[in-house]
Amino acid sequence: LQRAMSSRYRPSIVQSLVFVSLFLAAAYLLTGSSSKSAQLSSMGNARSQEERSTVDVLQNNTMETQQDATGLTLVALSDTHGLHVRPDLLAVPPGDVLLFAGDAGIEDAHDVEQFEKWLATLPHPHKVVTFGNMDFYTEKAAQGKPSIGLQGASVACNNGIVEVAGLRILGSASTPKFYGSFQFPSEAAAQAHWQQLLPKDARIDVLLTHGPPHGYGDTTKGRHVGDKALLDAVMALEQPPKLWLCGHIHDGRGAYDVPHPRGTIKLINVAVAYVARGESDKQPFIIRLPGLDVSVGSPPAAQAGRQVQGEVWRAPVTPVM
Repeated sequence: LQRAMSSRYRPSIVQSLVFVSLFLAAAYLLTGSSSKSAQLSSMGNARSQEERSTVDVLQNNTMETQQDATGLTLVALSDTHGLHVRPDLLAVPPGDVLLFAGDAGIEDAHDVEQFEKWLATLPHPHKVVTFGNMDFYTEKAAQGKPSIGLQGASVACNNGIVEVAGLRILGSASTPKFYGSFQFPSEAAAQAHWQQLLPKDARIDVLLTHGPPHGYGDTTKGRHVGDKALLDAVMALEQPPKLWLCGHIHDGRGAYDVPHPRGTIKLINVAVAYVARGESDKQPFIIRLPGLDVSVGSPPAAQAGRQVQGEVWRAPVTPVM
């Protein structure tokens, strides 16, 4: 190179072309290496950004799943005994899941149709129904199956666990022998039923039984009339349900804490039957998850703040329990 720059040295045309070619090749290699490094760096940044986006999506999906499972508003009622055809007396609050704990007062196919029409008017995305001792037709029409089906609702009635909105719900219409349908003929039959339906390793979020257990939400005329075998089966569960909804004993309406060896169960008797005799405040319950905050819905505007005087609406099926 020094010789090429010396005034004494005069390169030939061929030599000049060789020098120019070498210079251009070196410049190309340097430029290509720099460009490739920039490209690799850009790809690395893009991949890193993509990975961060993927993590964000997974985290968002996890949060949405958790919200789906816990951020729910449940609306619960039972023992309408035909009141569902009287929106001027009974007001059902909106929510995510409607839970009905039996005794709609279904005596024939027409009553089934009316009940389904009422369910269709409700805005809840999910509806779960069990039946009760005053739903005579539902047991008769089942023809040996656990129960009949309903349009627009999931039926949880002696047929295993129903999964709705991230909740595992188990329902049963069966109660100790008294009157009507779904009756246990004996204590031994009750024990066999609950042991089969509620094995010790059952995992349940919500228990939906028409009848209450013995000692909780079951007091009428000064005595407890609840199901002892049902209580024993629930106490034997390895993991208690978060929430227990029932009805049947109208006098037992209200919320109770049921102590369990592995926690406390919130039990609510959600009977609304006494709305028919003028107690307009006996409206459906509202339960908000995950804290199990319990409140009662407001009565219809026509009934707010007053009792019905001198006029008691008679349900199509006279409430017995």
